[in-house]
Amino acid sequence: MRICCFARITWQHDIKGGMEIHTKVLAEGLVECGHQVTVITGRHPNGLTQENINGVNYYYLPNTPYLRYSRSFYQKANRKFLDLHEHTPFNLVWSESGGGYGYITRLRRKTGIPVVITTQGTWFGELRTKLTVTTSLLQSLKQFPLTLYKIPINIYKALRSAPYTDAVIVAADYLVNDTHRYNLVPLKKIHIVYNGVDQKKFCYQPTLRTETRSNLHIEPNTIVFLSIGRIEKEKGYHLLPKVFQQLISQGHKIHWLLAGQGQYLSAIKKLVTNEAITDSADFLGFVRNENTPALYNAADIFILPTLRIEGLPLTFCEAMLCGLPIVTTNLGGNSSAVEHEKTGYLTQKGDQQQLLEYSLKLAADQELRNTMAKEAIKKAETNFTQRLMVEKTLKVFEYVI
Repeated sequence: MRICCFARITWQHDIKGGMEIHTKVLAEGLVECGHQVTVITGRHPNGLTQENINGVNYYYLPNTPYLRYSRSFYQKANRKFLDLHEHTPFNLVWSESGGGYGYITRLRRKTGIPVVITTQGTWFGELRTKLTVTTSLLQSLKQFPLTLYKIPINIYKALRSAPYTDAVIVAADYLVNDTHRYNLVPLKKIHIVYNGVDQKKFCYQPTLRTETRSNLHIEPNTIVFLSIGRIEKEKGYHLLPKVFQQLISQGHKIHWLLAGQGQYLSAIKKLVTNEAITDSADFLGFVRNENTPALYNAADIFILPTLRIEGLPLTFCEAMLCGLPIVTTNLGGNSSAVEHEKTGYLTQKGDQQQLLEYSLKLAADQELRNTMAKEAIKKAETNFTQRLMVEKTLKVFEYVI
């Protein structure tokens, strides 16, 4: 099968989020199964126009933005697609989120090549996050008219694209109804395929745990909380310094590892200083995905107090395969991974008291952590591996061809 993927941003760009990792892992998994994958994406930060990485062909479109969708991206992506298709025809188009909108609305009927969209969320969920998670009242007031302006635009896009989309793959259970309701896709076209990661890379490794904790100068019997992701207010990390300060004041020996970059990093550092827990926190900056297994193995608990409506965070898949219980918010697709009181705990949005309560339970009870770790590994091996994601995605691809 020759597959063309439209993705405005990839792992090679300077943002390393869940969508970028998903594109990389799925594309490489498809190649391992013997399929040919071409990715058409936004301009390369260093000006490259083409390269092959792990068997995946990438074509970068000069002078197109990759941080947002644009008319120029869609136009140039369609031209590149037609040029490549003329030489060696494609069998299927894969749209990573809205990357294939230009193909769907302009070329789908002309070429007859079916298209499948993979998505981690909906435009409605994204707008809700932007409205409710702001740094100030002034920002909220600025966001409101822009949000109202985008609603009819998104509805218009949904009306144009839904009839010519052959299937939509969603990463979490809740997205079935949301995709049907807000993106206007018929239920019969929607398929659930959970995100997956490399099980060989993400697994519990006692030797790696010992080595990493030693390199990070973490003392024995210290309970390590780990957070990995973009450092933005919507991720809720600002709720944690107060929680950790209270854990320490109650006599618990804890350490917080925060890996990632973002505009809210300086605010988090200031909160850590204000709570006088600087000796119990490490800001690791951006950590490449291939190096994160060491952090998961060094940790005891993964914590993400997100305020946004998530799809199914890949960090959850990675953390669970490495045997970490998870504390997170009961929003979006988080409950697709975290079973409350079985593989971790689900809190109410912004509830610091619940964050403290559940963190305290896990910090104080090693047997509870061990039990949840076993359940997390079991669930992840059954649902969140790269092999399963690729196999289930291929079934949808084959269904529409």
